[in-house]
Amino acid sequence: MNKLKRIPKNGIYIRSKGNITLKHGDCFPQRPKKFDRYEEGDYIYIYGINYIQPLNRPPINTNNGWTVMPVKNHTKAKYGRIRTEIAGKPIIAMLMTFSQCANMKKAPEIPKTVKAMEHTFEYCESLKASPVIPYGVESMEYTYAHCNKLTKTVPIPDTVKSMRGTYAGCVSLTWVQKLSANVTDISYICSCCFKLRIAPRIPNTVKTMDSAFSVCDSLIKAPQIPDGVKDISSAFSNCSTLVTTPNIPDSVDNMDLTFAYCKNLKTIHKLPNGIENLIGTFESCESLTDLSNTHIPKSVTTMIDTFEYCTNLTKPPKIPDGVEYMSGAFERCKAMEIAPNIPNGVKALDNAFCDCITLTTIPAIPASVEIIECMVQNCENLTGTIIIDTNTCRYKNCFNGTTKPITITGKSQNLEDIANEYANVDYK
Repeated sequence: MNKLKRIPKNGIYIRSKGNITLKHGDCFPQRPKKFDRYEEGDYIYIYGINYIQPLNRPPINTNNGWTVMPVKNHTKAKYGRIRTEIAGKPIIAMLMTFSQCANMKKAPEIPKTVKAMEHTFEYCESLKASPVIPYGVESMEYTYAHCNKLTKTVPIPDTVKSMRGTYAGCVSLTWVQKLSANVTDISYICSCCFKLRIAPRIPNTVKTMDSAFSVCDSLIKAPQIPDGVKDISSAFSNCSTLVTTPNIPDSVDNMDLTFAYCKNLKTIHKLPNGIENLIGTFESCESLTDLSNTHIPKSVTTMIDTFEYCTNLTKPPKIPDGVEYMSGAFERCKAMEIAPNIPNGVKALDNAFCDCITLTTIPAIPASVEIIECMVQNCENLTGTIIIDTNTCRYKNCFNGTTKPITITGKSQNLEDIANEYANVDYK
């Protein structure tokens, strides 16, 4: 480590206690104190700060070293060398150092002692290549986010544990080199990388990958998801080129919006045994048609908006007996003529089949159901006899927008009240 005993010509050291300023020729303090400040060239260094992260994640502790703060001038095309130490203490964090340096084309060398690189090059819109990442870096959250011209990445050292949003919004990237073998969080890592065609291999250590590849319009194949991953919410949402899902391991417990808006998705492979919620999981997957052989795990209890806006779906999957909530589950499935079974145990059917304009029949409504508001609203081809066994107290607009003759029957005490709201609905 290159230790300077005296402050160089263009350096200024400001002690946090006493507001003492040390200048050229003065000796560096033997023991830097928390919030001591050093300025030299392009850079401002602060000693011992805690970088407070969003989403209630723990702060980055830099108590034993210096943090390179945002540069003084964000308009330059080139920046000078970064110090490797100050007053005998290492540089251990680069937090937003070059953020919004839109003219910088080449990044300076990263000190080998750095452990945290949060938002370091975010919005460096002229940066085309990543500098070498030293072994020892642990966190790379949003390091290159929105570097619009970045086309070349480097292998990530195995010391890195978090790569949340590392390449998010890098719209020129077509592929990404090796990830850290010990990374646990890759949420948003390549979100909005519109040209990304090949996803990197997901290491076995990953636990969280929510929105990891969301809005990757050119992604032709989803990567294999290793056993141990728990959260894949929105992981592939808006990947309009995807045709099939990968097999989802049983460790996954969050699939909210995972494949939402994948408009060319045609095949659903294995879903995880043990998953409880499928909220918006396949919403607006316009190319899904026949799901009669798709297995919904018995563990599922919530199917809210699961297949909403699947406009070409003709054959829905079988609903498992444990499902309790089906609010909006098949809303606007305009090609579906026959609704799936509704098992006894379901509590909510509000908007479940709303705007299914070709729907002609629905199965019996079991006694467990508590809400049927807007259940078949605007189902203009719905006709025949519908059995309603529930004494539901929430049925507003249930048959609103239906036009063909419908007869409701069953054990419900609300039959007359429901029928009286609509000219085309009778009861017996």
